[in-house]
Amino acid sequence: MKDIIEVSNLSKKYRNGVLAVDSISFSFDGGILGLVGPNGAGKSTLIKMMVGQILPTKGTITIFGKDVNMHKPPLTGIGILHEKPSFPSYITIREYLEHISKFTGTDERDIREVCNLVEITPYIDRKLGQLSAGMLQKFGIAEAILGYPKLAILDEPTSNLDPLNRSKVLEIVTTLSKELGMNFLISTHILSELERVCDKIMIFNQGKMLTYGKLEDIIIDHFSNRYKVTSHSLMELDIAKISKTYTRMSDDEYVIEYEDEEDMKKMTLKILKEKDVMIEEFIKIRPSLEQIFEKILNEYNKEQ
Repeated sequence: MKDIIEVSNLSKKYRNGVLAVDSISFSFDGGILGLVGPNGAGKSTLIKMMVGQILPTKGTITIFGKDVNMHKPPLTGIGILHEKPSFPSYITIREYLEHISKFTGTDERDIREVCNLVEITPYIDRKLGQLSAGMLQKFGIAEAILGYPKLAILDEPTSNLDPLNRSKVLEIVTTLSKELGMNFLISTHILSELERVCDKIMIFNQGKMLTYGKLEDIIIDHFSNRYKVTSHSLMELDIAKISKTYTRMSDDEYVIEYEDEEDMKKMTLKILKEKDVMIEEFIKIRPSLEQIFEKILNEYNKEQ
């Protein structure tokens, strides 16, 4: 089976000299891919090239085994929600989706289904110009998933939504991926959202791909083993013997780090035996996506 997305040596340099995407290559075999990066990193430029909205300066993008820029009109089977979509204000949700359905091969039943899914059915005959920012965002998601395309590309899908509706959108993405086999590429500034749903993460900065892969593999590559130790008996001097790298969180709580987990276990047991102390808590800490992002970005900036 071919990869859903294959990107090879892709670059985009604008006429003003800005190199928005700089020689990136990756392949995505399906599931949910999260695209992470600060403002101006080049994420939206990458997405626009993927859907044929702008042409790359060099390199290729293939989706479902077909070169995006060799197929006009754009490839079918792709849904798209841009970061700042623009919709005509004078037609209703129903009218717009009926127009889109002519190109997606969907019908009235499909329209009703996606509107129910994103909870905009009561507003289906309201003009787009009369919708609130949050409701318009939900409509944009409905358009992107109409007909349940093989790939949906969502740029900031939870923008303008309250926490409850953000969670609902993530649930919809997870459900469609697991139950219908839809594939997603999601770009968002809210890193905790990506952490909840994504199979793979790409960290992007200044047009460069800094890392790409499964979150657990990225953690292994960039983080030592970290543990939280809570004890009323252990002194800071004892903690320093267990690990040279530690952080005192409170009088009886420390975060310690190890390069080698087996060495850590041996040293910890040795100290506990010598001191005859009680450990209230000793748990492994999993870094958040935000911590991973900050660390990789800092490592990149130091190299520049």
